[in-house]
Amino acid sequence: MNDVRPSDLRSLERRVTAWMADEAAPVAHPSELEQILTETSRVRPEPRWLVLLKEPPMRISGSRVAVGMPARGLLLLALIGLLAVGAMAVAVGSGLLTNKVTSVASPSPSAVVGAAFAWRSTGPGEQFDPGSNIDIDPQGRIWVADPQNGRFAIFAAGGAFVEYWGSNGTAVGHFDLRRPNGDGYGGVAFEPDGSFFVLDVGNHRVQQFDANRQFVRAWGSQGTGPGQYSDPIGIDVGPDGTLYILDDQRGVLEKFDKDGNLVGTVDVFKTIPTGFNAANGITVAGDGSIYISRVDPFQVQKFDATGNLLQTFNSTATGTMQEQPLAMAVDPTGRLYVTQGPQRRTTPGILVYAADGSYLFGIGPRGTNDGELLFPCGLALDGKGNLYVEEGGNIVGPGSNTGSLQLFRLGAPLWP
Repeated sequence: MNDVRPSDLRSLERRVTAWMADEAAPVAHPSELEQILTETSRVRPEPRWLVLLKEPPMRISGSRVAVGMPARGLLLLALIGLLAVGAMAVAVGSGLLTNKVTSVASPSPSAVVGAAFAWRSTGPGEQFDPGSNIDIDPQGRIWVADPQNGRFAIFAAGGAFVEYWGSNGTAVGHFDLRRPNGDGYGGVAFEPDGSFFVLDVGNHRVQQFDANRQFVRAWGSQGTGPGQYSDPIGIDVGPDGTLYILDDQRGVLEKFDKDGNLVGTVDVFKTIPTGFNAANGITVAGDGSIYISRVDPFQVQKFDATGNLLQTFNSTATGTMQEQPLAMAVDPTGRLYVTQGPQRRTTPGILVYAADGSYLFGIGPRGTNDGELLFPCGLALDGKGNLYVEEGGNIVGPGSNTGSLQLFRLGAPLWP
């Protein structure tokens, strides 16, 4: 099997396919048929079924051979088996089967895909509920929101569980990371110096902490006025340190400085008809552009810092999202990574788009095995070629889900 080459299999496949074409088309000359069978036995030691294929029944017509349907069907089965075994040998020989690759090819045959499953970590318990958000601190640790318990599960970059931080409650340093319907939309966003903000969804406020996790300040209350929150669902920090808070019910994106002062508002819902403000999340790219994931219609929209619409992902032209887009991440080239919910049909859990809005490929087919995604919620890139995904697990109800943190390593063309 060591002498099997992909070119041998492709050449053999083309020639036998042509030979087995409609009887109205030219069929193989006896010498040509003999050569194909000889090459078949060279690719793999000649088994009994191949010897039988060299024997009648055959109908001789002039100087050419026309194979009857029984022999034609046998040869087709033989070819399928041969190609499957040969392809397996090539894959093993080239090392393609040494890791579970879960990337899904782009519709474009010229696209190059590079994302492979690396590991899965569950921590000490079933702590993840659907809707959890994740972020990476300056030390490279991954913070995963655990809405049911009002805390964050913290993992090392290699996947080892480190600790829990936080607890349910209304006092300073305590959190309610759930919306009124039980969905978990609480999150955390880090500054480069290690200080961070927690979106305390159920308490309708934002809490700020220094790099040592000491409480600094809190602001916000339930309401519809500036700096108040009706249904805060998204948080992120821009490249200039501006804090962005997305309120779904108010239909507004507010900007705060690091002292908690409201410094501006961005209308990211002006392109959506009145009454369709529903969104799932926000992310701010390194160039300051703002991405909003929509509930209706299923799409992600990109805005500049003042609210001008720049790009729509999953427009009618691309049509790849089959469920609500949830979490997002943007790499330095402007490629968008976005998760979609569990009711999708055939598309992967993570969709990847080019900066121009065109769909590239997907990562993580539907399922519960390593490298598969049932309900991918949180998403984060570490700038080192690693894509972290919070998998919500089996959807039974709050507190009963078997979630995990998974890592996919990016390869060419996504990472050198």
